[in-house]
Amino acid sequence: MGQYNSDVHNRCSIRLSSYNYSQSGLYFVTICTHERLPLFGNIIDGAMQLNEFGHIAEKEWLMAPDRRSYIALHEFIVMPNHFHGIIEILDMGIPPENGVARYARTDKANACDVRIGNAMADISPKCRTLSTIIRAYKSAVSRAIRMLGGIPTTIWQRNYYEHIVRNEDDYVQISEYIKYNPLKWIDDRFYM
Repeated sequence: MGQYNSDVHNRCSIRLSSYNYSQSGLYFVTICTHERLPLFGNIIDGAMQLNEFGHIAEKEWLMAPDRRSYIALHEFIVMPNHFHGIIEILDMGIPPENGVARYARTDKANACDVRIGNAMADISPKCRTLSTIIRAYKSAVSRAIRMLGGIPTTIWQRNYYEHIVRNEDDYVQISEYIKYNPLKWIDDRFYM
């Protein structure tokens, strides 16, 4: 596969090109539903009321640390058509993986197993990166919702927004934004 070409692939990266998104730290993420459809519930009297799909989105987020011991969850909220959360990639004493995968997984027991001779596209993310975590979350939610039937084939928009939490003031401000997001729903840029 050739190198990334913005004219062909029609994607614009919002990531910092020099930043290693597998290193330990805190990240604020926002993930929107496809076409910002209100799939997860409603805001009633300034509080989020999750529907069945919203409960799935919440449950899958809460299960993420059980599936990936190298992450911890902080403040989060499922909104009608998007999700906000602070996730921490923990320092497990394992060197962070930089860039992208070079080889496909060959052993189902070890998703990070890299074996020479099974080349993958240069755009595949590596294990323990923020993009891999978010991709797995979106996939788990989509799979669980599809099992219920009668829903759109696409649950999430293609990408997600991320912000590196730089210091304690940044963390407090983002936590407050997440916590009070339902109260400000009418003014929210994701409101429909």
